[in-house]
Amino acid sequence: MHELLLELLVCPVCHGNLEWDIVEHARGRIERGIARCAECPGEYPIQDGIGMFLTPDLQREDLWEQVDSALIQHLKDHPELESLLMDTPLEDVAPADRFFRALVLEERGDF
Repeated sequence: MHELLLELLVCPVCHGNLEWDIVEHARGRIERGIARCAECPGEYPIQDGIGMFLTPDLQREDLWEQVDSALIQHLKDHPELESLLMDTPLEDVAPADRFFRALVLEERGDF
């Protein structure tokens, strides 16, 4: 999300001013952060350079989140698989399994 937009954007719910908490930025773009409304409880995350200014009444159907959650749920249902995936030394893990390990670590915020 371009930093130039900071002064133009307002809260989509009440049109109040936004207060910006920028966690990561690069080359004039905001990569991660959150915008909070100064006048209502609205909060809008910025992830991977994309501001998510959805109002609370809109349904969120993020298929990627469902996929990640299904992976985590499967590992919870099969702890022996989780142990094999997460406890095996990285140099002994196949590339595809490294990808799945990375997905698990990302969802857990442990990367």
